[in-house]
Amino acid sequence: EHMVHIGLPLTNNVVRRLSSRLDMVSMEQWGRIVEVDHSGRPPLAKGQPAQPYIDLAIEMSVEKRGPDPILMGRHLIESGCKPGPIIGTICKHAYEGQLDGKFKDLDGALAYLRNRYKVKWNQLYRKSSI
Repeated sequence: EHMVHIGLPLTNNVVRRLSSRLDMVSMEQWGRIVEVDHSGRPPLAKGQPAQPYIDLAIEMSVEKRGPDPILMGRHLIESGCKPGPIIGTICKHAYEGQLDGKFKDLDGALAYLRNRYKVKWNQLYRKSSI
């Protein structure tokens, strides 16, 4: 992860995904690793190449850890989804969409899933109120 800043654009999606993958490491700690690695590679000039990523993470409130999932299994069950292992898969797909910036709230998450699973949507739900 200490090489992410090389070759990837500085975008909200990149920072959200990086913060999510860092798990127990904050963006600031990641930035220190990047700086040490960068400074130990002559002829690169000393600097803080991770700082723009850290600044954007702070702006997005993901500097300590990745974003919490907007959609959870209980939301699907409350909305009428049949309980079962598919709920975990759906939640993982929803979180990936969230990290990609496809939605920002629960209604957006449900709309995103409706579009993603349009063929199977009626099979997933007991009632059609969604």
